[in-house]
Amino acid sequence: MSSTGKRKADLKVIILGDYAVGKTSLICRYIEGKFQKQDSDTAGDERYSGLSHFYCRSAGAAILAFDLRNPKTFESLWARFGTILEAANEDCLKVVVGTKSDELDESTRDVSAEEGRRLALELNPNMDEAYVEKCGAPYFETSALNDENVTEMFEYIFQRCLPLSAEQHRRFKGKVSTVDLLEESSEGRARKKRREVWPPYFETSALNDENVTEMFEYIFQRCLPLSAEQHRRFKGKVSTVDLLEESSEGRARKKCC
Repeated sequence: MSSTGKRKADLKVIILGDYAVGKTSLICRYIEGKFQKQDSDTAGDERYSGLSHFYCRSAGAAILAFDLRNPKTFESLWARFGTILEAANEDCLKVVVGTKSDELDESTRDVSAEEGRRLALELNPNMDEAYVEKCGAPYFETSALNDENVTEMFEYIFQRCLPLSAEQHRRFKGKVSTVDLLEESSEGRARKKRREVWPPYFETSALNDENVTEMFEYIFQRCLPLSAEQHRRFKGKVSTVDLLEESSEGRARKKCC
């Protein structure tokens, strides 16, 4: 948290895994809520492995994906990506994720759930037993096609890395498990107020000057909001900011005019 009390999102989540294990499909399912077949995969191609250290730098969480039907993709999580993750944060959460569970049956399963769980715990040696007992090991078997365990996997990451505060737990009473980092900041409160009071829709009349000013004020207030000092000075009389006011040019203009 900064000295001003404003919180900033500071979690970098990366995804690693061999070619065509379904990394893109996982991301699309979570972000867009739909299944997208993975047509190409440069990130999993060994020709691009030289970029991986840069990709992993400062990561706070890593999704290590493998195809549940292909043991080689599981073995490479440690053999190929273990050293690459040294560039991540020291306390980086590593989540082992088996993909394509919808295509799995007893005859095609080559990696057991126990093997996946064991690897997840080995990759997170500092995770205490009490946390594992309460929240489970960082291991998930997923299906992007059927939307199975995808949201749960991401929620696990966010709850571990961006947990709710005690106050938020009291307010939401377990209804949510992740936190809006801006919620309690001045920016978050202003955003909430704009959302409640001014939905981004206007019906206007240029002839009668109806809602034209309000529409532009909404844009300026959202994109160029007043600072706290300007709010105190103007006491709500205006809602936009002179970008030059505090600059040397602005002060010179004010002095001469």
